[in-house]
Formats: sequence, C-alpha cells, structure tokens
Amino acid sequence: MHKKRRGIGFYLMIILATLSIAGCAQPEAPPETTTNVDMLTEEGTYEVQTQDVSYFENANGFLAKPTETGSYPGVIMIHEWWGLNENIKDMAKQLASEGYVVLAADLYDGQVAADSDAARELSSKARAEPEKA
Repeated sequence: MHKKRRGIGFYLMIILATLSIAGCAQPEAPPETTTNVDMLTEEGTYEVQTQDVSYFENANGFLAKPTETGSYPGVIMIHEWWGLNENIKDMAKQLASEGYVVLAADLYDGQVAADSDAARELSSKARAEPEKA
C-alpha cells in the first residue's frame, strides 16, 4: 500500500519559490547547512534509482525515478544559478521518492558555481544562448 502522493502543484510551488528567491537574493556562497530539500522533511514511499543521462542533442541531466515499475507523472527540474549541484539532485531524489520521474536539466554543461561571481558568469552565458539552454 502506498501513501497518497502530494500534488504536483505543491512541488512546483517549492521549485518556483526557490527560483524566485535565487533570482532576488544572491548570497555569496551556496548554503552548506540548510538546503532546499530540507523543506521536504517527510520520507517518501518509493525507493529511488538515479543516473546521469544524455538526451536531445547531447544535453545532459540527472534522472531520478522510483525503482518500482509503473506509470508515474514527470517533472522537469531547472536548477538555481549555482548549477546542477548536490542540493538539486537531492531535491530530484526526494520528489522521485514521492512517485515522480524527475529530470533535472543541466544548463551549465556540468559546471557548478562555487561563488556568486562564477554563478553570475554561468547564468549569463546560459541566458545569452537560450537555444542551447
């Protein structure tokens, strides 16, 4: 027996709130003690498998999905300006544990920013090449 999934609106709200906060408040370094996934404290029902994937013209990302065979709703997750870091991967895994297939896209070709200057440079490059992103 599986517990009821949270609605996709709940998770989209978290993702959108995260993106809007990232766009407004630009801290000097990524938080190390508190992460966005900490907002999702309840353990999920499903065991999760993950893998790095390449899709559509060599775009890369991180795929998290339940190990149990079945039909699940899908979510495309876009990372914050830091890049596809462990925090985003943890959020994808948590969402997958609730019964979703999650593709976390990597808009920075594997690069992850360590400080705000690097994040600004990577995000500017992605915005300058929207067709690639």
